[in-house]
Amino acid sequence: MDFTIQYTKEQEDFRQEVRAWLEQNAVCPSEWGDIPPETDHYTDEMKEWGLEFTRKLGEKGWLFALWDKEYGGGGLSGEHETIIN
Repeated sequence: MDFTIQYTKEQEDFRQEVRAWLEQNAVCPSEWGDIPPETDHYTDEMKEWGLEFTRKLGEKGWLFALWDKEYGGGGLSGEHETIIN
């Protein structure tokens, strides 16, 4: 049984767009290193970066991809949301 995801041309184009955007926008400074999830040692700079990244996702309509655009979402399909995730 083949479980490989088969994308349509539109979905593959969107997937490439998402990947390219993430490569440019989702890179946090390397000096932060790996912070274990059980710690609470996030700096104000890290929190600000996270808020800024979230804002950028919202501007793209990718934070709440399924919501209608008039409510701040992307107005996208479930397939688009799956690709974003």
